[in-house]
Amino acid sequence: MKRIVNSNESYSDGWVRLMTPGEYPHPSGYLQKVTPDILAALVAESKSLKSRIKKWISGWPVYKGHPDVHPSIYRDNSEYGTIIDIMSNDNGLFCRLALNTGGESLVSSGIKYLSAVWFGTLEDGYFIPKRLLSVGLTPSPVIKTGESLANSREVYLESYYFRPRSTINELLQDVDNLKKKEMIITKLLREE
Repeated sequence: MKRIVNSNESYSDGWVRLMTPGEYPHPSGYLQKVTPDILAALVAESKSLKSRIKKWISGWPVYKGHPDVHPSIYRDNSEYGTIIDIMSNDNGLFCRLALNTGGESLVSSGIKYLSAVWFGTLEDGYFIPKRLLSVGLTPSPVIKTGESLANSREVYLESYYFRPRSTINELLQDVDNLKKKEMIITKLLREE
């Protein structure tokens, strides 16, 4: 895994812009409304205790496209990385991410933009995002104000999030094992 960093020096501490505030038409017909206040609430909800526990176990997944919501269109449900953290300010929504080798290959081949999947609500004719669910790598996102990962540079910093490749691979294997256990437990609970 490598740390992908926005080449904009004002965010050289590892944050990559996912989007700027604005109103964005969605192919479903809804208008997505994203303001600094909405983004701040989204970050707070995404970092709530329940969400933090889930994120601590697995992070927010990074897919190729959106197989979690459109499995018939995006048949590859492999995870190509993890969103480690998110934050917002008046300039938009930002994330820190780590891509595996497959994710790096996708970026190199032109699938270099991030596209968010939200849980949200309809309010006054707008879709208001409330919580981040996942992110897809795509060559052409609906919201086109995010940073291209191809314009990023690698930065190796000692931090809580980034460990040597062997340690990261071990942690990812642990995450995969936890996800399998979670699926088994969920199935057993449904059967009772």
